[in-house]
Amino acid sequence: MRKRSAWAAVRAWRAIAAAAACACAPALASGDGLFLLARTVALGGPHAVLRIDRATDVAVDADGSVRVAGVVGSHDFAGIDSARVTNAGIDMRFVARVEPRSGDVAFVTVVGAANADPSDTRQATLGRDGVTGLALDAAGNSYLVAYDASVAYPVAGGDYLPASARKHVYRVDAAGVATRLPAELDPAIRRVAAIAVAGDGSILVTGSAAAGLATSAGAPFHTASVAPGCIAPFVLKFDPAGAAVRYATYLGVAGTAGQRCGGENDSGVHDPTGFALRVDAAGNAYVTGQAEPGLAATPGAVDAAPTEPIVHLSPAFQSASHAFVAKLDPAGALLWAARLGGNDHDRGTSIAVDAAGFVYVGGKTASTSFPQAGGFGAAYPWTSRVCLNATPEVGFVAKLAPDGRTLVLSGYVPAHGRQLDRCANDGELAPLHVMPDAFGDIVVAGVTSIVERHIAADPAALEPVPDGSGLLLVVAAGGERIRYVSTLAGSGVSGAARDRWGNVATVDRTAVVRIVSPHATPVALDVTPPPLCAGRTVEVAARVAASYDDGAVTFAVDGAPVATVSVQDGVARTAITPTTGVRRVTGTYAGAGIFAGYASATSYLAVNQAGSCP
Repeated sequence: MRKRSAWAAVRAWRAIAAAAACACAPALASGDGLFLLARTVALGGPHAVLRIDRATDVAVDADGSVRVAGVVGSHDFAGIDSARVTNAGIDMRFVARVEPRSGDVAFVTVVGAANADPSDTRQATLGRDGVTGLALDAAGNSYLVAYDASVAYPVAGGDYLPASARKHVYRVDAAGVATRLPAELDPAIRRVAAIAVAGDGSILVTGSAAAGLATSAGAPFHTASVAPGCIAPFVLKFDPAGAAVRYATYLGVAGTAGQRCGGENDSGVHDPTGFALRVDAAGNAYVTGQAEPGLAATPGAVDAAPTEPIVHLSPAFQSASHAFVAKLDPAGALLWAARLGGNDHDRGTSIAVDAAGFVYVGGKTASTSFPQAGGFGAAYPWTSRVCLNATPEVGFVAKLAPDGRTLVLSGYVPAHGRQLDRCANDGELAPLHVMPDAFGDIVVAGVTSIVERHIAADPAALEPVPDGSGLLLVVAAGGERIRYVSTLAGSGVSGAARDRWGNVATVDRTAVVRIVSPHATPVALDVTPPPLCAGRTVEVAARVAASYDDGAVTFAVDGAPVATVSVQDGVARTAITPTTGVRRVTGTYAGAGIFAGYASATSYLAVNQAGSCP
């Protein structure tokens, strides 16, 4: 294949993916400089553009393959045989596997129902009795929760509808074969918003639960913590087989001990809920969401929210008051709980933990007094606008110390609030996602709109999308500035995940998958150690965007090949001893993926012609 320059590669890819392109600009502390759109894949039927097919979650496997979970809406969803079953899985949960190199959809597997009653559109959109969430284990199995289906798919004839209000965890293996795990979720559990898998294979879920949850012995918030008619966040942990409960606990109290009864509003998304869940290498669970003051901050932990419930218009239109962050040990003991918020409603929608134990939270806020820390207030100051005589909702990003006692950074980001309580209440959660990168910066993805876009996309953007509703930005590690911001075409980011190479996979609400690489070019060279002098051997490293360990890089000096090296962990390395003069070094990638045949920009090495190496 003819060698092409990196910028020629970008121009060629623009012609392929202009309809779903990414605005790009100088970004990461590593010097990578730009985000590059690596792949765009559409799922579902031709009616996906009408928001019938919905993607809700995304995860990335160790080999870079992308798993997408969502809800089937069209009768002709690609990969589902509509001739076999009446309704063809409509309103059922699906898992799809997208291959990172080819973009092929390896399988689409339908499990159970997404809602207790799919005909109830209010439940389907606001989700009091709905299920979302997706997790992967080390073997590439997907895990999600769904309501029982009336028939196993595929079966000739019959409606593919919920059989009961029972919820189970389903495991879908790397080949797309689904297994319903044995244990039924406690009937008190109303909404499942997130799921995670620990290193030992244990399965954890969070969401909202009504009164009567069978909590485990020693639970920090036991069964009596929630009064009849009330709702509170919960965490439940199954064994790896999904057969036995290892622990179950509410997070906070409701309707007892003088606390307000959360759950009076019939709009389920406003219930006190755990919206996001992560597990660290030691098996500790981290949860964020929205709760009433009945989930109090533990002594010494960050407590940046009022201790009284927020009332808007009337008690009949209540929502849970503020964002929370909780850490539980592997046995379910509460290690600490922190609260984040201001003078209005706040909600955590995403959580991440880095190797040092720092906790990252993304979410939405309507508070004009949301806490600001780490110099982050100057990055995106609050901008007032009116929505139905109320303050707007925007996004926030926060970073907490490992012990929960310090708010390292916190501030606003230009994300659309949507459905937080009453402004732009369009029935969609529009979560904000946070993902720390290898350099301490925070990659943020979500939904934006023209009224939030007070920071323009970088002028160096490769693919500006001036009216895109997807948001992609990078917050500097210290929170002092936003390094990069762009929009994405489509209907906004509903799910986002990073792979081990730093590539970001996002899905929007119409089931479109985008894989975005933080590399400046398809092939980037790095030469160490500079400066050069005669007789010194240097290492040349070629990083390949979205190569996923397949293929090799051919290195050339002054146009002559000197070595062909396999790519491992996205990088190929070789050693050269250049002669005196100005040498021209390039690397060309060959192998799987869309960047096959692409060459790096030329690196010019000025080798000292006089003197000796120090």
